[in-house]
Amino acid sequence: MDGFAGTGPLSKLAFRRDGVVLPACVLGIAALLAITARDLKVLYPTEASRVAVAARAGANPALRFLLGRLNGTSVGAFLAARWGVWGAASAVLLTIFIVVRHTRADEEAGRLELVGSAAVGRQAPLTAALLAAVAANLALALLTFVWLARLGLPVAGSAALALSISGCGLVFGGVAAAAAQLAVTARGARGIAIGRRFRLGRPVPPVLGFAAGLGGAGPRVRFSRRAVVGAHPAAGGVCRPGGGGIPARRLA
Repeated sequence: MDGFAGTGPLSKLAFRRDGVVLPACVLGIAALLAITARDLKVLYPTEASRVAVAARAGANPALRFLLGRLNGTSVGAFLAARWGVWGAASAVLLTIFIVVRHTRADEEAGRLELVGSAAVGRQAPLTAALLAAVAANLALALLTFVWLARLGLPVAGSAALALSISGCGLVFGGVAAAAAQLAVTARGARGIAIGRRFRLGRPVPPVLGFAAGLGGAGPRVRFSRRAVVGAHPAAGGVCRPGGGGIPARRLA
């Protein structure tokens, strides 16, 4: 029997089980970006008003720490600075919960053992979970792009911001799939994947310049190993989320 046998029915089952929560989360993330873009256009309609806000934000250390440097004064630049990082973080969390829910959580509850008694390959459950995560991120990218473009933001910038957000989600779909093989419980798998989200310590993709239609380098916001959950390095705070993986049996 092929290792991927039964992937189609399991994918349909995953979409049916998440038929309410998954569309609500995707629509919610995309709607937050669109509403923020619309509000920014209303609150700061002129270049002079945006320049004044950018100057105040640049002089505020807390805002620079949370959002990075503001590159440009367009509505797209403001949107990417305000919600670029948090939109990506939301996509990452959504993807992690999808993948773990349909792999390690189902095995922990005994559902995968029941499914495995039928003509289902060993790779089918994990493949079905990844397909659900990919579909969610593609829908998120499409909705974000369409709404931002209809609001009058540059088409290239809207596409870059949407793809950056969904791309982060896709990357951590693979991280969650690996974590589901390492952890014994679903809680442990989510802890490993989310902890790795903050331990990478790498710059966020430079989406701000593209969203502004400027082609600039964009902000480089780092998740510091010492400053993740309200622990600012200047205050000497230390926060080490996540943890090591626990060997577990292979996913059926």
